[in-house]
Amino acid sequence: MRDDCISKLILTVYSFVAEQEREYIVERTKEGLAAKKRAGYKMGRPNGSTNRKYKLDDHREKIEKMLRSGKSKKIIAKKFKVNVSTLYDWLRRNNIEF
Repeated sequence: MRDDCISKLILTVYSFVAEQEREYIVERTKEGLAAKKRAGYKMGRPNGSTNRKYKLDDHREKIEKMLRSGKSKKIIAKKFKVNVSTLYDWLRRNNIEF
């Protein structure tokens, strides 16, 4: 019985120490982020390209012709070396029926 009580006590102490350390880590992280914000550091994911020219823009006529002739989006995307989702995004952005 005595060993069981000591084991519980040790486990409780370790749990307390781990919880306190976790709180210190969270606190230090928040302080560090706040300091970076005060210093003017931009946080978060960087913005995408501001370039408004897309890879497929130069091939608009070819893509429209292929769509009219019944080619699949997958074949068109492969021909221009882009992902199918990129092709769909480009079609949507350019108001091209698909």
